[in-house]
Amino acid sequence: MGILLCSKVDCQSNQLTDSLKAIFNSNCPDSTKGRLAEDISYEYYNLSIDSSLHYARISGQYAIEIDDKRMLAQSHNTQGICYLGKSSLMNALDHFQTAYELYHQIGDRKGEAKMLNNLGVIYTETQDYHRAKEKYENSYRLNNELGYWEAASNALYNISGSHFLLKNYDESLKYAHELQQYCILHPEATSPDPLFGDIFEQQGKLDSAYFYMERAVASQEEKGDLINWSSGILNLARVVAKQEKYQEADALLEKVYPVIHNNEFMEAQFAYLTQKAEIFAKLGDPGRAYSYQTKALELQDSIDHLNQMNMINDMNTKYETDRMESQIAEQQATIENKQFWMAGILIVLILISAGFFVVIIMLKKNRRLNNLLKLQNLQINHQRQKIISSINYAKRIQQSTLPKENDFKKLFKDSFIYFKPKDIISGDFYAYQKIGNKVYVAAVDCTGHGVPGAFMSLIANAKLNKVVNEMGERDPGRILSKMHREIQDALHQGTGDDQAMDGVEMSLCAIDFDHREIEFSGAGSSVFLYRRGVLFEYKGNINGLGGADYQWAGKQNSNEFETQKITFENDDLLYMFSDGIHDQIGGSARKKLNKSMFREHVMKISQNAFDTAVQQTEKIISDWKSNNQQTDDMLLIGIKL
Repeated sequence: MGILLCSKVDCQSNQLTDSLKAIFNSNCPDSTKGRLAEDISYEYYNLSIDSSLHYARISGQYAIEIDDKRMLAQSHNTQGICYLGKSSLMNALDHFQTAYELYHQIGDRKGEAKMLNNLGVIYTETQDYHRAKEKYENSYRLNNELGYWEAASNALYNISGSHFLLKNYDESLKYAHELQQYCILHPEATSPDPLFGDIFEQQGKLDSAYFYMERAVASQEEKGDLINWSSGILNLARVVAKQEKYQEADALLEKVYPVIHNNEFMEAQFAYLTQKAEIFAKLGDPGRAYSYQTKALELQDSIDHLNQMNMINDMNTKYETDRMESQIAEQQATIENKQFWMAGILIVLILISAGFFVVIIMLKKNRRLNNLLKLQNLQINHQRQKIISSINYAKRIQQSTLPKENDFKKLFKDSFIYFKPKDIISGDFYAYQKIGNKVYVAAVDCTGHGVPGAFMSLIANAKLNKVVNEMGERDPGRILSKMHREIQDALHQGTGDDQAMDGVEMSLCAIDFDHREIEFSGAGSSVFLYRRGVLFEYKGNINGLGGADYQWAGKQNSNEFETQKITFENDDLLYMFSDGIHDQIGGSARKKLNKSMFREHVMKISQNAFDTAVQQTEKIISDWKSNNQQTDDMLLIGIKL
């Protein structure tokens, strides 16, 4: 589901860029140089994003010199777009917000509307879809009042896209139809065809999905939009394959391959290889299917390895940044003290008419200190940017380790996954694997959230794979027991109160559909089973995985995990979860949602179709927390047995 950015810059030609630079270097007024720098930035965007950013900054400098707030706002907008292209979301957010404030100061409502849309794009990238939708709605209202039909249609497109990402497919379709009517009134408006294609595919209306996707592809080809054209062809191929027209789907993939290969569209190449593997598997050619799947995994491994190395290298700078910020704070305090005493000395020297030269010396010293402070602040901002970039790398890596929800639904047709990290990356994750006649499903909650939680999740996921796939363990209790020791070894943990207590809470179920039985083991975690209006809770071991070993009263080997056998019936519902939902702070008393209210919510969603479970869960959390921040990562898995 694509989201539209206002004022996205596109390059035209190297020749035009050279012509603009020649004029810029000539003797022309500062106002002209500022506008030329902005034009050069536009032309450079697809040629060199760093050069585009450089000239956008130059335009901003000229805007400050001539006190042109409109030019300065546009400079900040362009810098925000460049930073967004570099996946530097916090910098992009800062520049879009600054541009919005400047447009507001000068009363430029069109500029305000443009920035509201772009701010919505940032919130979409950080998966804060509710806040993104609010920005798009305000942008649409303002553009519509002003009569800027194309910009209004972009915002309306994004409102529909936000509902799609929230899995509110009926609402998404409603706004897509509204956009369709908008196009009739205003021919320059953005087409809703890609929206209809995605929505109808999600609803299983494949003929309608194909019709709209094909029309969108034709429009993208006419515009020369290679990225969206390639994505559109891959979407078409996926829909055609779902219609079991495998030869036609393969022909579409071969059509798009030269473009994605020559332009090194890495994500598109991965989608191409994966779809080829699926097609040959359906055509009964397992050899070629295996070959393409292997290539896809190798490509994904290469991308993940590169991203992981960048993430680790960049995150190592965090500790240096913290140390530098501490030093800067001390220097700031020193400078403030010196400024205070300098003011006092200045008054005394004026009174005795003998302080002129002393004041000059102190001012020079103070200027040098301020310059040093500015330099170090720039260094800190640079380090912070590296950290944010590394977190975005980490997000890609973590998402690549999670099974896709569509694949999960192939094993569990009637199921849902509600997964909402507190920060960009998460300490919660889920995993599944089919082994023999059993399907293993894990819901994992690692210590912390954000960067620390994500590091723990990488360790936990690696140890889970080791115990299951390398050691060959199949009993859930023994899997958790061995994971406990593996995590202790990885973190150099032992017994005693002074050891690191980082660890993992986890529930693991081995579901045997042939014998109608679940083998469950939990580490500081439990599961729910809903049957005919009654919700049963099965509790695991009180201890988590990792940390020091403790013996609890009345417990023998309390760090060894038991396997419970649970018999299930047709239409029973299994729920696995982390504690992030019932620990959410909210309500009038600002207290936790608590386990009791969480059970009530699970009972409620059990009495309705799973199609609405994610929306219901999002609503109860949103209503409960109100204006409070999200407390922890959240994970809830529901499976109809």
